[in-house]
Amino acid sequence: IPQYKVAILEADAFVLEVLDAIGFHGQNMAESLSGASGYSLETRDRLIEAHEVRNRIVQDPGFSLTLEEASITLGHFREFLDEADLI
Repeated sequence: IPQYKVAILEADAFVLEVLDAIGFHGQNMAESLSGASGYSLETRDRLIEAHEVRNRIVQDPGFSLTLEEASITLGHFREFLDEADLI
């Protein structure tokens, strides 16, 4: 797996830990974000998009991802982490 795919997998796992730490509990990202439905999480849609990329990496061994796409995906995780500092 190219390093940027690994970075996405690790960022997704870290974001799930952060969600749990700030009170959005769930067994997976979807459950955690559904718990956030009563809270205005500005980066929610971008976080879902980034998580979908993570799922494609895990579920499809032939999934191809450019460096630019990886940068955008990692940027979505970063935006959430920036927002989490404000919670």
